[in-house]
Amino acid sequence: MSTKRYVEVSKWSVPAGKMKATTEEARSVNAYLDMLKNQVYDHQTALIQRGIVVNADSMCNKLLGIEEKNRSLIKIFEEHNKQMKILIGKEFAEGAYKRYVTSLSHTKEFIKWKLNVSDIDIRAVDRVTSIFWGASSLSK
Repeated sequence: MSTKRYVEVSKWSVPAGKMKATTEEARSVNAYLDMLKNQVYDHQTALIQRGIVVNADSMCNKLLGIEEKNRSLIKIFEEHNKQMKILIGKEFAEGAYKRYVTSLSHTKEFIKWKLNVSDIDIRAVDRVTSIFWGASSLSK
């Protein structure tokens, strides 16, 4: 991600990651870089606390103010079941719908029991399953 700030190579200190000089321009650029670095650390902490994977995309989105749409397991499951209910008799049997309703109920109970939460971000599902069942048991 570019800061959109440009500095002559001769004025840049690679080890320090800042401008070398003590001019007003150097103070301004270095202050901006320090502020940006602090924002990165703050956003990184916020992403970790929300259980979001920290990577280049999530950091850039956070710095640019682009919020990712929260997609949670239970909400997606409930939406799926609503769609299925509409299609009973057309594409799905009522028994299939009832099994999904039961599965949703068991899923809610499980995440409440194991994680003590009412819903989880869909991106956390792989991490949660590997914690409880281990990656090797999922591939069997």
